[in-house]
Amino acid sequence: EIFIQTDDANTGFVMVGENTSINAGSVGSRRGIKLDANQTLVLALSTFANIYLVGNTGTQYVNIAYFT
Repeated sequence: EIFIQTDDANTGFVMVGENTSINAGSVGSRRGIKLDANQTLVLALSTFANIYLVGNTGTQYVNIAYFT
């Protein structure tokens, strides 16, 4: 499993998706799963190969943990 947690100090959000078509634009044009500050997403995957992240503003931080 892969755990992706957005940092609690983030002022924006992070979009998580499967390819480069993810988009952190305006409502209605966003693609992916939106994570606000201090939210966690658990993925039942065994590789990071096709996971993409994009923030809506400058610097957004994520914490990632991987368990086999």
